[in-house]
Amino acid sequence: MKKLAFAFGVVVVGALLAYYAASPWLAVRGLREALKSGDAEDLRDRVDFPAVRESVKEQLNAVLAKNVRDTGSDNAFAALGAMVASSMVEKAVDALVTPEGLTRLASASKEKSASESSAILNDVAVEYHALDRFSLRVRGANGDPGATFTFRRRGIGTWVVTAIHLPPDAAAGGCSEKQPSAKGNLKALDVAEES
Repeated sequence: MKKLAFAFGVVVVGALLAYYAASPWLAVRGLREALKSGDAEDLRDRVDFPAVRESVKEQLNAVLAKNVRDTGSDNAFAALGAMVASSMVEKAVDALVTPEGLTRLASASKEKSASESSAILNDVAVEYHALDRFSLRVRGANGDPGATFTFRRRGIGTWVVTAIHLPPDAAAGGCSEKQPSAKGNLKALDVAEES
């Protein structure tokens, strides 16, 4: 009886560890499917939009501040322009980084060409930072660095996107130092495509 209880315990612990290890991949697959289907409600569950908006605003405002510094701090018009631009960036990010905005962006990328339509979150690399955090780096069409999604664990097996780091060229190279490095190309994510 003790052997049976021990074996049952080992199976349960093994199943929990397997789920724990697979849950990031399930989160990426779920995010990909939500983007493909345009399901805004599902995206709300998978993305912490206030945190993502703040991460994008922070990156773009850092680029604006750098541009002002590069033009010379004594230029009052450049500082005024940066304040106006910062306000516009905040409003644009608030309007675009929403479930509806992401579904529009995903549908626009699907319309580029039939061959690219199934490429949402397929060519990716993953890096684990801690037990409750990993990053997913999406490669661009030409293998260029793309956006990096930071996921954080919420509860036991739920992962939520909490930040999106823009590709280096999207913000004139101003965000590259904030992006985590990826350690491996994991194209095995295509299992959802074939099933």
